[in-house]
Amino acid sequence: MTEQNQIPQSAKDPGELERVFVSNQETETQVVIGLLESAGIECMEISIEAEQDVFPGVGGTAVCVSPDDADESRSIIDNYRTNAESDIEQIETGEGPE
Repeated sequence: MTEQNQIPQSAKDPGELERVFVSNQETETQVVIGLLESAGIECMEISIEAEQDVFPGVGGTAVCVSPDDADESRSIIDNYRTNAESDIEQIETGEGPE
């Protein structure tokens, strides 16, 4: 079994990449890829599928980057989540832009 942040070599031969994001929502994954690419970080989307006999229909995608870019990538993702939550709160309370 591989560590949680390591992708096996057999998965599209990504080499030494680290997972920085995992989701079962394709749209979330695409947003994260866009964020990272706009920051100049190369990333790869890897499909994650569970054993279908045990967990039918379970799976998702992971976004992987070079270990050198992993910390910056996680920071970008965390900042985006924080800002998105703040924007939602402002809209719900009526404090946001009209």
